[in-house]
Amino acid sequence: MEGRVVDGSRSDIRRHPYSAFIMIAESNTAFICGSSIVNQKLLLTAAHCFDDLNENSVGTASVGHTDKRKGFVINMSTVKIHPHYNPIKIVNDIALVGLVQALKFSDTVKRVALAHDNPPKNTIAVLAGWGIVNEKPIKSTNVLHETEQKVWTRQDCMNFMKKIPLGTFCGGEVAYGGYAALGDSGSPLVVNNFLQIGLVSFKKLHISTSVIIYTDVSYFYDWIVENARLLNSSLEGRIVSGYQVEINRYPHSVFLNFRNNNPKACGSSLITNQAIITAAHCLDELEYLKGEITAYFGSSVPQYSKLRRHVIAYRVHPKYDREKGRHNLGIALLNERVPLNCNVQKIPIAVNFPTPNDILFTSGWGKQDRKKFPDPSGYRPLKASKHILITTHECEKYHNYRMSPAYLCTKSLNGYHYHGDAGNGLVTKNAFLVGVVSYVVNDITVYSDVTRQHEWIEESIRSLMDDCKR
Repeated sequence: MEGRVVDGSRSDIRRHPYSAFIMIAESNTAFICGSSIVNQKLLLTAAHCFDDLNENSVGTASVGHTDKRKGFVINMSTVKIHPHYNPIKIVNDIALVGLVQALKFSDTVKRVALAHDNPPKNTIAVLAGWGIVNEKPIKSTNVLHETEQKVWTRQDCMNFMKKIPLGTFCGGEVAYGGYAALGDSGSPLVVNNFLQIGLVSFKKLHISTSVIIYTDVSYFYDWIVENARLLNSSLEGRIVSGYQVEINRYPHSVFLNFRNNNPKACGSSLITNQAIITAAHCLDELEYLKGEITAYFGSSVPQYSKLRRHVIAYRVHPKYDREKGRHNLGIALLNERVPLNCNVQKIPIAVNFPTPNDILFTSGWGKQDRKKFPDPSGYRPLKASKHILITTHECEKYHNYRMSPAYLCTKSLNGYHYHGDAGNGLVTKNAFLVGVVSYVVNDITVYSDVTRQHEWIEESIRSLMDDCKR
């Protein structure tokens, strides 16, 4: 059930700064819900808001303004639905939503506190949302509305409703008063101006239109806290579960955007002021899809970059095996030299091969969520993740063929790779490049080793420069 608050009064976001409007859009349709701000990267809402979610859906949240059209809009990055949610019985109707970047708290954007215990009987709570304000005829609004709700004991609710799911309670009045309606699903029910006790789940229209069944926040408190912790350390993205960083932490990182009938992206590293190194299969796009590649420098969010270059020529490793990903390396020449500064730096290539159990790092703009919300790659923030190098023998357990010395393999410590991370550099804590992301198998990342490729890299750059001068 969606909606605004029917028969409620117009409100102000300063009274409910923890409220967030969310919309799941696809083509010409959209599903709207309410939610609450749990922390700077997470929202809490109802699981049923995502019943119709598919790979073409795009999720956004609007915060910080009474008028949802004027709020700060931010893309969703991931959704964590309770594992035992049942859309038929509407049980365990709760979900956490990750955001692509952290919210900035202010007078109009604040986190909510989560209740540990049920409130006393007949407690008066407040519900605020952007749902419809009239059901017959339907009347929608763009501004936040609120209404008071009397909280029922679970036993009183069962006596009236006959049966309700575990982890729920009732709120509202039988005969009069404001209530949640279309568009209010997931909206928070709050006491004492800041303590969330419930969120709008559903109502039994054949019994009452004004008595609402709320998901009980205290019942799911441990699930919320545990999954909020996991999502905060593991919010997904191209580097899924990585942590957001500024470009000056990894100034060698270069975003590659492919323009053709099937747009995609890769990562790369700047190794001279006119050459980058990436995965061979990324550069093959030029040959197979007849497209063009633009390189973005010096910005944590590629679309904000003012420094861009075009790939005009490239070379792939002569022993490149596309099927097995072996020697998956390519050198690309840019149309102009890149000026260096604190946000744009060349990275040196390591001479020594790293040893097992070494801690290594990657950075990139890979897809923010494995399953949901296709997000525009150029607007994803740069993320980094930490990995531990494993032995070739251990890596072979995840493959059906032997690993050659041309490979490096890592296990994730706080983030793994996904679509768009191919070509990203694997670097040491001292900022030396040791590998390039090739592919992923069962959350094990396989890289092409660059420490043994100095001669080929130098020769390729010279050859590309010579060809360019002719």
